[in-house]
Amino acid sequence: MKIRITKGFWVVLTAVIAVFTLYVMIRTVAHIARTHSRIAEVRVEHDRLLRGIEADSLFIENLNSEEFLETYAREQFNLQRPGETVYIFE
Repeated sequence: MKIRITKGFWVVLTAVIAVFTLYVMIRTVAHIARTHSRIAEVRVEHDRLLRGIEADSLFIENLNSEEFLETYAREQFNLQRPGETVYIFE
């Protein structure tokens, strides 16, 4: 018993392989597009966090200054020196 493979079999097999290849290519392109979108989101968040780090670093540097520390304590915590009267305007 000999199995005979016809021309139609090869055409169908080639069509199946071509469709499968096309499917894989489309999925890959979609995955690449999603990845590029996610990279853009992460870059925006990275830039936002870097700006926050820069602001916090500047604030920490300013805390080393006695004048800034006193001003900050007065404004944020309504602190005052002994014998001093503080008026708060809102």
